[in-house]
Formats: sequence, C-alpha cells, structure tokens
Amino acid sequence: MGLELDPEEIFGVAVVDVGRRVLSFSGCLVVASLLASVALGMGEAIVDLDLGDVFEWLPYFWFLFLAPFVSGWGVLYIPLVLALAFRVFTNQGGMFRELLVFLGTGALLIVLAVSEFDWALLASIVMLSGCVGGVVWLGLILEQRFRRDTEAHFMGLSIENEMRRRSLKKTFGTEAYNEVNDGS
Repeated sequence: MGLELDPEEIFGVAVVDVGRRVLSFSGCLVVASLLASVALGMGEAIVDLDLGDVFEWLPYFWFLFLAPFVSGWGVLYIPLVLALAFRVFTNQGGMFRELLVFLGTGALLIVLAVSEFDWALLASIVMLSGCVGGVVWLGLILEQRFRRDTEAHFMGLSIENEMRRRSLKKTFGTEAYNEVNDGS
C-alpha cells in the first residue's frame, strides 16, 4: 500500500484551508455564471426556435459574473457577493447548502443583468430554475452520500476501539473506559 498524498502535511493546515475557501468562493461565482450562460442560451433557443443559440453564451461564462456589477442589479449583486465572501471566509462548519443558495441567487441576478426585458428573459428564468433545481437535487444527494460515508467511518472506528478495549482487558486485565480521566 502506497503513501497517501496529504496536502495538509505538505503545505500546512492553514494554507490548505485558505486555498479551499478561495476555491469555494471563486467556484461558486464561476458556476453561477456557467448556469446563467446555459439558461440564457436555452431561453434564446426557445424564443428563436434555434438550437444553435444554446451554445452562443457559453464562451462568455468566464466573465459573465461581472455583468451585474455594472448594471442596475449591482444593488443586489454586490451585497450578495460580499455576504458570500464573508460567509465563506469566516465560516467554521459545513456550508454546502449555503453555497447552493448563493449559486442560485447569483445566477438569477446574472440572468436579470444580462438579458433584455423580453420573452427571452422569461424563458431564461424558467430554464434557470430548472438548472438550479437540478444542481440543488444533485447537491443534496451528494450531501447525503458524504454524510452516510462519514457515519460508516465513525461506526468502523467505534468497532475498532471496542476491539482494542477487549484486547487490552484480555492482555492486561484492566478496563479501558470511554470517560475522560480528569483526575478526580
């Protein structure tokens, strides 16, 4: 069995944590931009009845998240991005569901900022709700899977600890307790 690559041992826990937080923040913005570009393309494809319009917005998804900053929707988008940054960089626990909420809200504001107020906007919003719904559904399934794997891991650790306690009792005739020895 080979050695596992552990970036925390190589770079340090703090550097890995900061990198994870920066990737979470930028990834949320870029994925929101990708969802918005797909929704805009599908909205135009529905209105124009041309499937070629679906791929028209895809090359711009790298920079599409900047569009609400220069539009009137920046009044809502700037506080959303600041709240996302604050939440990502100060949170100590899991925030998978919160990232999904920021993702959906950011993608909606991008669609509203980029599209004109016509039928393509309405179709894009409907397509965006379907795309975000699919991403949320997939995210919740993955969250349940990660939770199940973590519970199975802890149950395995519990069984392993109980086996060690039994072997210590058999070998040395002493009891190993779950309680913390606080000296009293």
